[in-house]
Amino acid sequence: MKQFLRMAGTLALIGAIILLFFSRHFETLEKGAKPVLPATMRAPSGQQVDIAALQNKPMVVNFWATWCPPCRQEMPELVKVANRFASSVQFLGIAAQSPVSDLRKFQEAYKIPYPIVLGDDHLMNAWKAESLPLTYFLNASGEVVGSHVGAITESELESVIQRLLLNT
Repeated sequence: MKQFLRMAGTLALIGAIILLFFSRHFETLEKGAKPVLPATMRAPSGQQVDIAALQNKPMVVNFWATWCPPCRQEMPELVKVANRFASSVQFLGIAAQSPVSDLRKFQEAYKIPYPIVLGDDHLMNAWKAESLPLTYFLNASGEVVGSHVGAITESELESVIQRLLLNT
C-alpha cells in the first residue's frame, strides 16, 4: 500500500509539473503597441530587404524556425493565405536560429511568396518572441492589433485578416 501511495504521489507531482509547463502563458506585445522593425533586414540570400517599403498596409509578421515542428505545420497555411491576400496584406517571415542553408531550402520547398528575413536575439526579445511560431497582426499604422502563439490554421488566419481589413 505504501508503495502504491508513493507511486501515486510521484505521478501526481509529475502531472502537475507537466501541466504547469504546458499551460505557461507566453507574454506577447500588447494591443496598440507599435513595435519597431529595422529599416532593412538581411534575407537568407544575403540581399537586404527594405522593411520600410513593406509597411504601407496591414501586416502579418510571423516568427518561426526551420527546426520547429509547429512552424513547419503552419507554413502551408500561411502560404495559401498570403497568396490569397497578396494585394491587401503584407506578410513578413522572421526566421529565428536557423542555418541560412536550411532557410533557403525551406523557402524553396514551401514556395513562400513573401519576404523572409533573419531575426537576431535583439529583435526576438523586442517582439517578445519567446515561443515559436508566433504571429503578430499589425494595422496599416504599424500598431499591434492581435497575436497568435503556436501554429495557426488557415481559417484562423483568414478570420483575423478579415477583421483587420474591415478596420483599415
